[in-house]
Amino acid sequence: YGGSCTAVVPVDCGAPSPQDHVDFTVCEDHTVGGTCSPKCEEGYTGSPTATCGSGGAWAYGGACVAVQCNTPSQPHVDFTGCEHHSFGGTCSPKCESGFTGSPTATCRSDGAWEYGGSCTAVVPVDC
Repeated sequence: YGGSCTAVVPVDCGAPSPQDHVDFTVCEDHTVGGTCSPKCEEGYTGSPTATCGSGGAWAYGGACVAVQCNTPSQPHVDFTGCEHHSFGGTCSPKCESGFTGSPTATCRSDGAWEYGGSCTAVVPVDC
């Protein structure tokens, strides 16, 4: 025969490179053709993918984007300027006329608002 044998060694892509807000800890197959569906970090949503290509480099698809909160709502609070907030975003709304307080709102990882403070009615004092 006279030929030589060459062993075929699967190419390994190594660990995936960090991507914004993507958790690759679930990606265990680093060989050519290996794919995984990593998770988004808390407070982020999406469908990221990673595939180990024939050249030993990862190809990434999808992305993780911040969870969005709807416009907050609470009695006697004016939330003007608090629209379009994403995870971690905060706003400092004002109390409606006739009410006083220091309300706050923070967009949580589940897309709901966490409220702090409140607005209470101003009580007139009789002298």
